[in-house]
Amino acid sequence: MSKIYSARMVGEKLNLTHHEVIRRLRRGDIKGQKLDWNWIITADAVEEAMNSDWYKRRQERQAS
Repeated sequence: MSKIYSARMVGEKLNLTHHEVIRRLRRGDIKGQKLDWNWIITADAVEEAMNSDWYKRRQERQAS
């Protein structure tokens, strides 16, 4: 069973704001499921987001 994270926890792992994580979830950039008021994101989805093109580009922009 994969570990489960909240949107706020994912933001801390990916160095994104909570609002940015929610926006990315709604766009489909990060895979997750809505459960009432909360988003549920698996560790696999976080890993997939970290390896995505949009995240790598964002990290490059922050580094410069």
